[in-house]
Amino acid sequence: MLNPLKPVIIYFKGVVEESKKITFPTRQDTTKNSIAVIISVVVGMAILALVDFVTISMLEKIIK
Repeated sequence: MLNPLKPVIIYFKGVVEESKKITFPTRQDTTKNSIAVIISVVVGMAILALVDFVTISMLEKIIK
């Protein structure tokens, strides 16, 4: 008779093996990536603000 828990045991053994392969970024890599994200967000906000300003200006001229 097969053990009904065998597939579950095999699954969790695989999970443990894969979790041993995990590597986390260094503090320096995390800092670099965080700075890149912050710069990207600021640039994106500036572009959206510019598009918003131009759109509002054009609509105000059309309405008047």
